[in-house]
Amino acid sequence: MNEHYPYYAYKQLESKVKAVSGPERRLCQLYFRMANYLQPRSVVDFGSPFEPFRAYVSAGCRRAEVSRGPTRGGASAAFSCPATIDMARFTPEACCADLYRRALAHAGSASMFVVEGIHSSRHGRRLWAAIQRDGRTAVTFDLYYCGIVCFDKKRYRQNYIVNF
Repeated sequence: MNEHYPYYAYKQLESKVKAVSGPERRLCQLYFRMANYLQPRSVVDFGSPFEPFRAYVSAGCRRAEVSRGPTRGGASAAFSCPATIDMARFTPEACCADLYRRALAHAGSASMFVVEGIHSSRHGRRLWAAIQRDGRTAVTFDLYYCGIVCFDKKRYRQNYIVNF
């Protein structure tokens, strides 16, 4: 997670995705490393903006099918969800908790979910606390800008705080 050395695609991605600020680029690079490690087949993005996320995840795993889930008030909207979501991203919006619960039903033991803005608002802090308490959650990583949720029950249940 805390890799500081440049990966092979960082330069290409910087020139391809220009409208991303410093902290957002760090998150995108994290998504690249996660996709590179997980090699996910199905990735669903419940956040915004979508294109930088898609570019970095697709560069990390070329076989990943990155789809856009409903956002902003779209919690009730129907969307075709894969049987198993290997990787997902959520941004703190009003319907984020409902979207997270819906996606949780499709999480496998190797799945990883990322929730952005876990400390940026009261809503984000409440959602993050609920995720940590949830019995389906195995390991969480609080990176301040975002939280990473793992569902592998072979691991001891633990909540880590990482200086990202």
